[in-house]
This record gives sequence, C-alpha cells and structure tokens, in this order.
Amino acid sequence: MFLLGLLLPLVYIPTLTGFMVLTGWCVLSCALPFFFLRGVRMGPGHWLGIAFLAYACVAEAWAPVAVQGVWDLLLMGCCAGLFMLGAAYDLKPFYIGLAWGIGINTVVGLVQHFGWNLVVGDPGTFHGLFFNPDMLGESAVLTTVALLAIGCWRYLPLTVLPIYMTGTRAGLVALGAACALWLWNSYRWRGVIALAILALIASPVIFHKGWDGSISLRVAMWRDTIDGFTLFGHGPGSFFMLYPEYASRTDTMFTRPEDPHNDFLGFIFQYGVGCLPLAGLLGLALCQRTAERYILVAFLAISFFSFPWRIPSEAALGMVALGACCRPWTMVWPQWLTRRPTIWAWICRASIPNIPMESLHPHPARV
Repeated sequence: MFLLGLLLPLVYIPTLTGFMVLTGWCVLSCALPFFFLRGVRMGPGHWLGIAFLAYACVAEAWAPVAVQGVWDLLLMGCCAGLFMLGAAYDLKPFYIGLAWGIGINTVVGLVQHFGWNLVVGDPGTFHGLFFNPDMLGESAVLTTVALLAIGCWRYLPLTVLPIYMTGTRAGLVALGAACALWLWNSYRWRGVIALAILALIASPVIFHKGWDGSISLRVAMWRDTIDGFTLFGHGPGSFFMLYPEYASRTDTMFTRPEDPHNDFLGFIFQYGVGCLPLAGLLGLALCQRTAERYILVAFLAISFFSFPWRIPSEAALGMVALGACCRPWTMVWPQWLTRRPTIWAWICRASIPNIPMESLHPHPARV
C-alpha cells in the first residue's frame, strides 16, 4: 500500500515518460489485481457501483467512437478496483506513501521555481512531476485532508507547501468544503456561519485572476454541455467527439476540451439516467461517519471545477475514500431511513384499539 501511494505521484517525468495520465493508469492497472487475491465482502455500495458499471458497459453500444469508450471503461474499472481497495484494506500506509510522493514533487517544484536546470520541466513554474501546477495542488490538498482525517500531523510539511505555491483555486474550495464538514460536525450552524465569513474574506484569493479568465470559459463549457443532455446519455468517451456539436458559446477551433471541467456534468452527458445508481452510492457514502468522508467531500468539491477522476493520484484518493465509506461492516443507515416519521408513528398509535385487559363477559370463579 505504501509503495503504491509513493509511485502514483512519481511515475510521470515531464518530456520523458509520456503523458502523466497514461503512466499513472498503467501503474494502477498492473498493481490493483494483486490486492484482490482473497474474497471481497459485498455491501449495498458495491451493488450500486456494479449497477452503474453495467449500464456504462451497455452504453458502449451507442458510443460514437468505440475505442474511446473502451478507454473510459478501463479507467472506470481501475476506479472500481480502488473502491474495493478502500473497502477492504487499512489506508493509512497508502496516505503516507502519497504524502512522501507529494514531498518529492515539492522538492522538484522548488528546483523548477528557482529556474535551476537540474531537472526536466519548465523553469520558473512549480508543477513537480505533474502535468501542470493545478494537478499537483489538488493532489496535495486531497492528501492533506487525508492526513488530517487520520491524525498523521507530522507528515503535513510534505503536502502543505504545494497548496500555497501552486495557488490552486479548486483545491482551496475543496479544503474549505472539508473544513465546513468538520465545523458542521463540531459546532453545527455556528461553525458554518464562521466559515462563510472567512470565505468572504478569502474570496479575493480565489478570484485573484478575475472572472474573465478560466472561470468564464468553464461556465460557457458547462452551459454547452447541459445543452447536450439526453435521457440515456451519449455513451462512454463521447464528450470529446460530440462537444463541438453543442458548442454554441465556445470556439472549438481555439479550444477543444476533452472534459467539461465538471465531472458531474460530464457523467450526465455520457450516461444520462444511468448516473442514478452512482448518485445513490455517493449519497449513501456521505451519510457515513467515517474519517474518509472528509476526503470524499474534498474530492467532490474539486469535481465541480475540474476532472479529478481522470488524474490517477486524485482518482485514487477519491475512490479509496468512497470505498472506505461503504465498508459493509461499518455502514450505518441514516436516521431518516430507519426511524418512522412523527405523523406515521402517531397514526400507528391511533390505529391500535384501546381494549381493556379484563374480560368482556365475566365467568364464574370455578371456570
């Protein structure tokens, strides 16, 4: 587990080992089968995930490009393996391995930042062994939340610096979402109000690049993606091929996105109503009181503005957290599913006849 976590942030070397997404998924494809040589205990979350995967496989029949659909199905198969990994194993070594991997990337990023030509990459930037700074910052945020959730404070120096150096806005939002969940669990509405005030104060940091940059482009892509929604979706891997058909607000000659930079919209575009089991799985996981719920909330917050399920290190953290929240032996159903509503309980009590305990017809003492 430690070695797997260490390798994921390190397998990509800019300009040498090819695209980071491909190398990371190759490591997961080779490593995950060795973790499942024993039986897997199934739970409600497992069956919901299987239902979604089954629909995705059926949707391959109407995907515009079959090869691209197969690639997306392969990525989802790796995510399913990570889900089972989180549901079956102790994840602490995995988090620590990721922290050390992020720490090595921090050292490489500092070398890049100061313009030294000792490592490959773009001098003057801070992206380490990642494709761009945002991916490093988002991975550092998710790893930081994981370390805080399990109480491994001594490894935080390995992961905190990239959050500041990369200036990732999606990562800051994810950190705020995890903090909001902790404040809600600890102080309820007082904590949320305090966080809202802090967010208003810190908003200039998030929007320091202005609204006219990447934010406006994302909003335009989201609106175009929504225009392409259908009942059953367009099939796996269909977004890249079909987006120009609905791109009325963006110039696809200037930018051709492979993803709408919003995983929720991307999944609905490709699978339509087939996303309902996935939504049920997420809802069930978020109702659990586990440490990994903080990681899952941070992962979902990043999913609103980016595509973390396609980045190996981010997908690994999000999927193992989802699996840990759905462990069959620790799953607790939410109270609103297990208790009867007040009106229904009153009706049940009112429907019971008030029959006295004594006999309606007295009998002689000898009977």
